[in-house]
This record gives sequence, C-alpha cells and structure tokens, in this order.
Amino acid sequence: MGVPTMYKVGTVCSRFDMSKITARRSLYGTGSCRMSTPKVSSLRRSEGYPERSTYKPNRPGGKMAKLTGAHLFIRCLKLEGIEKVFTIVGDTILPLVDAAEDEGIQFIDARHEGAALHMADGYARITGRPAAGIFTGGPGFSNAISALPAIYTSETPVIFIAGAAEMPEKGMSAFQEIDQIGMTTPVTKGSWLIHDKTRIPEFVATAFRTATTGRPGPVHLTLPIDIQEAEISEDELPQYMPQEYRPTGRPQGDPALIEQAASLLRGAKKPVIIAGNPARYSVDPAQLQELAESTGIP
Repeated sequence: MGVPTMYKVGTVCSRFDMSKITARRSLYGTGSCRMSTPKVSSLRRSEGYPERSTYKPNRPGGKMAKLTGAHLFIRCLKLEGIEKVFTIVGDTILPLVDAAEDEGIQFIDARHEGAALHMADGYARITGRPAAGIFTGGPGFSNAISALPAIYTSETPVIFIAGAAEMPEKGMSAFQEIDQIGMTTPVTKGSWLIHDKTRIPEFVATAFRTATTGRPGPVHLTLPIDIQEAEISEDELPQYMPQEYRPTGRPQGDPALIEQAASLLRGAKKPVIIAGNPARYSVDPAQLQELAESTGIP
C-alpha cells in the first residue's frame, strides 16, 4: 500500500525499481506476442458476464507466443486508447504495474487512491475519452471507491480496476478480501470479476462498451493476482477491435430531428443552451461554441 518516497504527487512513474516487481517478473516473464486485429462480424453479450465466445483469430502457422494475463490485460487497455493510468502501487497489482511499464503505459502516481480516481475523472472530462485507474485490492480498493459517487453522478467513463487475492482463495477469508463487486455495483454501470484468463479481452471489451455507450459512466473490473500471473498461449485468445463492438466516434443525430430542433430554435423568443457533462462526449465543443456564437443563444 505504501508509496516510495521518490515519487512526487502527480508525477509520471516511468520506472518501478522495486524488489517485489523484480521478483514477480522472474516468476511470470514479460511476454512477447503482438496483438492481431481480426474482423468480427458480431459480438453478442448477455447481461452480467459477457457471453463466452468461440471465435479464434486467424493467424499464419507457426508456434504461438506466450504472454501473461497482466500483459494481455494491459494490451487490451492500449487497444482501447489508454495511454496513462492513475494509481498507487500495491501488492495485488504488481504484475499489472510491470506489464504497463513493458507496454509503455505511463503511471500517474498519487498520495491517495480516491484522489487518483478523481484525477482519472478529470482526465476523462478534459480529453473526452475513457480513463483508467488501477489499485491494489482491499484497502486500496476501498480508498478508491470514495471517488465513485461523484464520477457516477457526473457520468464520466472511468474504468476502475483493482487487484485481488487468488481465485482459489475467494470466499475463504483471503488476505484483505472484501466484496469488491458488491461494493461497486450501486455506483457503477457495471462491475465484473475476471475469473478466466482467456476471457480477459471479453471483459475489457464489455467494460469499455458499457462505460461509453448510452449515458457514459464508471465501470469496475476486479482482476485476481493469479489471473494476472497466469501464462496464456496466444492461440487461445478471442480478440476484438473496439470499432467492432462499440461506437468509437461521436454519435450522429437524425437529420430530420436536427432540422426540427433548428426550426424550433429559430422560432424561439428566449432560447437557452443547457449543456451538461455528457455533452462533452457527444458534441464537438467547437461546434457547440459555434452554435452559441452564431445564434447569440446564451
């Protein structure tokens, strides 16, 4: 849970020279495969857990590379456009920390997990893109969850990720074990435990789709440390591109309804524009400003 004194609040952690991370690295390696980009005609989901997929990506013959669950998870985040992660380093996310360093994702360090998740909230609001925070399970998770009510009510697409004890110890009073899924359910759009290493891409895809479609909002993923450290063969993996299961651009309005709205504005005596926080994800700010200036509407 502690933060090395070398880190300053809000600084980018480019290297993690810690003995625990080095020890973890010696156990699970770094992986070396390159993510492929297959086409998927459709991706059906059921409520709750995503539907198990039988899709296997087409690859040329030859020996498939090995990678760990942590590296696969981080590569899925990169595929979704995540470049920075807000965090405080802790034991049950050390494989993810190491993988993020290997994959070139920057860790933005804070002094409190709740503050770090608020930083992710602010980053998402400014950039108009989803943001991610990664925290150790138990006390790190419970500190971070204090930020969720504000993020939930402001409808910001934040991916809240937490580690946890090994899956075989779940429900057996494992070290720092709490009901992370149950605690986040009331203040997120969706909350999932990743219980199978081969389904990491599905859960990440579901989390981002849920966070960014309809009314945006936060989601939660718990990734146990044994799933992070598990070795996976590349040929086991279903892989999806974001544009194949969720909108990746701004939504397009119905032209007829847009014309109807414009007609109402032209005939209004005292029109006013009320643009809430979700507008930043659906409307180009420059276009909104142009509308206000060209019409003189406050």
